[in-house]
Formats: sequence, C-alpha cells, structure tokens
Amino acid sequence: MKLICTGDWHLRERPPEARRDDYFQEQNKKLDWVFGLAKREGAAIVQPGDFFNSNPPTEFLKQWIIRKITEKGLRIYTVFGQHDLLHHSLQSLDRTGLSVLEAAGAVTILNGRGVLLVKERVRLVGCHWGQEVPRLRRREGVTTVLVMHRMVIKEPLWPGQQADDGAVLLRKYPEYDLIITGDNHQCFMFESGGRFLFNAGSLMRMTASQFTHEPTVGIYDTKGRKFRTVKIPCGPSEKVLSREHIEVVGERDERLRKFIESLKEDYEVGLSFRDNLQQFFEANKVEQSIQDLIWENM
Repeated sequence: MKLICTGDWHLRERPPEARRDDYFQEQNKKLDWVFGLAKREGAAIVQPGDFFNSNPPTEFLKQWIIRKITEKGLRIYTVFGQHDLLHHSLQSLDRTGLSVLEAAGAVTILNGRGVLLVKERVRLVGCHWGQEVPRLRRREGVTTVLVMHRMVIKEPLWPGQQADDGAVLLRKYPEYDLIITGDNHQCFMFESGGRFLFNAGSLMRMTASQFTHEPTVGIYDTKGRKFRTVKIPCGPSEKVLSREHIEVVGERDERLRKFIESLKEDYEVGLSFRDNLQQFFEANKVEQSIQDLIWENM
C-alpha cells in the first residue's frame, strides 16, 4: 500500500492578504495535482489536520470538496487540527465541517484506536490537536502509522519556542513506523532505523514569510517501508505573494501605538476606571443620556 502524505490544507474561499493571484483557483489546481498523484500511485491520502482554514467552513466549500473527493473515488484519512474545531474545542467534534465530510463519505477521521486495513496490513492511528499520543503494542507484520496535529519542529521558529523536536519524538514512540505531523507550515523529515517522521508543511503559500516554502508531499510504501518526497508544481513566489499588506499592518500598528500613548498622556493612570471614564465623558462632551445608559449597565 502507498500513502500520499500531505500537510495542512487550510481550505478556504477568501484569499489570504498576502496572495495577489486567484487563490481559490490555485488551491484547486494543487488538490487536482495531489489527487492525480494518488490515482496514479494507487495510493490513499493522509491529511494531518487543519483541513479547513476555519470552522465552520462555508456551505459552498463543503459541497465543493465533497464532490471533488467522491467523484474521484479517493481514500482520505485525516484528524482534527485546531482550525477544524469550533472555538478550538474538542467538545465540538460533531459541529464541524470535517464531520460533515465524513458523514458524506468523503473522508475517514482517525482516532486513538486506529483503523486496521486488514488486506494491506496497515494500521492508521489518529491524534487530534490537543490530545496525547496513543501508546500501542507493535503487531508483527503490521505497518503502524501515526497521523497527528501538533507543533513539531526541526529547529525553533523563534527564540525560546516550546515545541516537540521531531527527532526526539521519533525516538520516543518506537511503535510507529511512520509519524505524519501537521501544524508547522515548514517541510522537513527525520529518519531513524528505517522509521520516518514527516511534516509536509502547508499545501499553499499563505503569508509573505513563505517566500522560500516549496509545497511538498511524501510517498510512503508500506510494504518496503520506503519514503520519498515530491515537489508540488507551483509558480514563483514573487508572482503570487505580496508584501504590501505588511506595510498596511505596520501603519495600523503605528496608529494604535500613538493612540495608546495619547491615552497615557490624557488620562491619569492613578485614577480609578470610573474616574477616567468620567474624564473621558467630559473631554468628549458625551450626551448625558448616553452617560446614564453606561452608568446603569456598570
């Protein structure tokens, strides 16, 4: 059996601020390429969470991806990332777009018990965002794969970042032949004694910080336990990504900073909230009826 190992898809209708092209069309092309690869390889697809960019996804987005998957007869296994959850809560699993996809037969949501594919002698185990990694006993002749949404790193993304190191994680859970992780949008892989940990990164380049990101998938052969990576075709970053929104955000932050500074100058920190509020009313000539309404609700 072969597995196409992908990363965070973050499916969405509206484009990110950094994109200057037809983002939805490019997203569609990327999926067509991944789905085509799966068909050519006779492989199932593994998606490690953050399937959607937000929950709930739009009605259009749900019906679009359900049709896209079911018409091609694909097998897709996934877990919940925080972006797939309502208020990032695991208590909301039944109120998610991903659950709708499973009910429609488009995906299989993995859990800690795992799914045993008897014919292929493969066990797929899921670990949703915020969950602990399931500990299992190895089964002779069965390839065991963990699909997990958790921040795993090759090196810190910023000074002092607290996250699981991929090499350490691979050593910590020897019962898994392959660990597929999501959440980190960078691509990297670790290998130890014929076992692998693979983090594909994001399917799409969504921010200006991803100028050097190359969307990638992994292909894992469960029989020979061999792993290889393939780059997803995409255009040059300078044609699809813009830094203009960074300047806009910077200007907005500067205005906010000046506003906060003005508050520090205009109002006395030592006064109580009520005193400062009264001072605000007087300085801005707030109508008495509005003042009364505010006081009544405090």
